[in-house]
Amino acid sequence: MKVLLHMSHFFFLQIEEENHQLKQKVASLQTQHEGQAKTLSEVQERCQLLEAQLLLYQEDFKTERSDRERAQSKNADLEMQLAELQRQLVGVLACSSGLNFNRLRYE
Repeated sequence: MKVLLHMSHFFFLQIEEENHQLKQKVASLQTQHEGQAKTLSEVQERCQLLEAQLLLYQEDFKTERSDRERAQSKNADLEMQLAELQRQLVGVLACSSGLNFNRLRYE
């Protein structure tokens, strides 16, 4: 009977030790999980920030492209107006002085 009692006390101590080790392992895993959850949250927040920046950059790019196209169009219009005014000037000068300026070219 003493042997049986001694064996059950031994098994009880062994089970308590294993239980203690499992509790430590669970606590360690919980701490690790909390750290990973915090890291995940930080990564998600960073992704949202980067997505917002990307949208701003895309909008800026579109605006700059539109402005550049509008400026190029305005420049082309002004060049056409300049050429027309130069032709008109040559005509006016030719009429007023009696000279033939048709050979002259202004660029």
